[in-house]
Amino acid sequence: GMSHHIGDRLKGRKFRPPRKVKAVVDALGFMPMPEFSQTLDPLRLRLFFGWLFRRKHRRAVAATHPLDVLKRRIDRSRIDGNSHARKVQYFWIKSMLAPYLLCMLGDRAEMSHSIEGRTPFLDHKLFELARTIPDEAKIRNGVEKHVLREAFKDDLTEELYNRAKWPYSAPPLCVRRGQCRELDDLLDRYLSKQAIDKAGIFGWTAVRAMLAAAHWLPFSIEAVRNVHVGLVLVLTIQILDELFVQNFDASYAKRAQAEGRQA
Repeated sequence: GMSHHIGDRLKGRKFRPPRKVKAVVDALGFMPMPEFSQTLDPLRLRLFFGWLFRRKHRRAVAATHPLDVLKRRIDRSRIDGNSHARKVQYFWIKSMLAPYLLCMLGDRAEMSHSIEGRTPFLDHKLFELARTIPDEAKIRNGVEKHVLREAFKDDLTEELYNRAKWPYSAPPLCVRRGQCRELDDLLDRYLSKQAIDKAGIFGWTAVRAMLAAAHWLPFSIEAVRNVHVGLVLVLTIQILDELFVQNFDASYAKRAQAEGRQA
């Protein structure tokens, strides 16, 4: 999940001016991804949260800066003095793999359905071996996953062997009406004015503007892609709020009945 970001650096991607990244570098000791210079910018966050959330929630949301959370997760003694590639790997393990990917797409999602999964690349023996692989074997000439490509070269087509990394994303990053009926149903149910007002978390004016931008503006524009990501966040929170806040007792009773036990 992180090699394409390192690859961008080795291909000569330009960095933001130092003043734009100072807060991130001061907190973590390095810049994990160029995008952080914008997404973690204090002014940008204040404007975003002040616009998206309802007034009663703004102070609580703004009180916890993402960098404060990252600082608690990143042990500077484990990364200081290492190469940038290894710093980014450590960052992704601590910030994305453990608290997000395994929770949302792996262990927690599987166990909620009584499935005990075994993720091959997280086998502890393979993981320990991967830690010893030198950086130049992981990324070579700006091409990421070099050692993995070489290991399976005889089993891959030339197209797959030479293809740039294409990260898997779930849920889909494009939140636009007309793509599929199921998505339209979710938008109608959870992102309508009635649903937004009932939950009382987000402001309808902001959500309506985001829906309009996502519908009418091309996905190729970076700012528009950020709007789609924001809509995924809003939609996810709206669903969780209905299930576990607004209708927790009813949802629990329904689940208990389906499982044949008393609520």
